[in-house]
Amino acid sequence: MADEMSMQEVASKLEGRFDNLEGRFDNLEGRFDTLEGRLDEQAVRLDSLDTKAGLALDAFSALNDSMERHFKAANEKWDEQFRVLKDVARMTSLRVGRLETRRKRR
Repeated sequence: MADEMSMQEVASKLEGRFDNLEGRFDNLEGRFDTLEGRLDEQAVRLDSLDTKAGLALDAFSALNDSMERHFKAANEKWDEQFRVLKDVARMTSLRVGRLETRRKRR
């Protein structure tokens, strides 16, 4: 009987320890579930940020293309206007040169 009693005591102690360990594992499982939920929230946020960043990049590219077209068109217009001004200046300087040579002859 003494052996049986000691076996029952050992079994009772072991059962108490197993219950304690089981409680700690349940606690850890709850913490892991909470952590998993937070990670899922972060994943959703990252997906949202990824989508927004993609839209921002598309908008930036479209704006950049548009600005490059406008700058190119403006440069072409200014080049044409400068050509006209240069032609006017050249023609005027030729006329002035002719008038000055005529005055010197007199």
